[in-house]
Amino acid sequence: MVNFGQPRVGNVDLAMKHDQLLPYSFRVVHRMDIVPHMPACAKDHTLVQSGSSPCSPNNKKKSYHHGVEVWYPNTMKPGDQYIVCLGQPKDEDFSCSDRNTFSLNSYKSYIADHRHYFEVEVPDFGKTGCNPNEPEGDYVEHGIFG
Repeated sequence: MVNFGQPRVGNVDLAMKHDQLLPYSFRVVHRMDIVPHMPACAKDHTLVQSGSSPCSPNNKKKSYHHGVEVWYPNTMKPGDQYIVCLGQPKDEDFSCSDRNTFSLNSYKSYIADHRHYFEVEVPDFGKTGCNPNEPEGDYVEHGIFG
């Protein structure tokens, strides 16, 4: 399973069960996309680097990611660098996008990163009623499904 810009959808128990049942599960994250960092996880404040702390796998009440992150720290053009995040904590590798810090005054760029994956802009949901004759509905022309 591969998804793009997915938010956290459950706690650590769900994440570990998901990993057990779907071992080939990947979450692709573009640069500073903020959505994969919501809802917030419980932080392990015993480790602090550049003003951020890793998610704690010991808190079973807060959100936690499942699957392996594949992080594109820059752009997502063919041949661009990406990192398969296999470090610690499991599924919330602090050497990848989880190390990012976000400031309110830059929220527009974070949203732009969420709406642009592999050089394709995802428009406002349902903007044209998912009409295949409109630009964002023409998946074949954009090379996504054809």
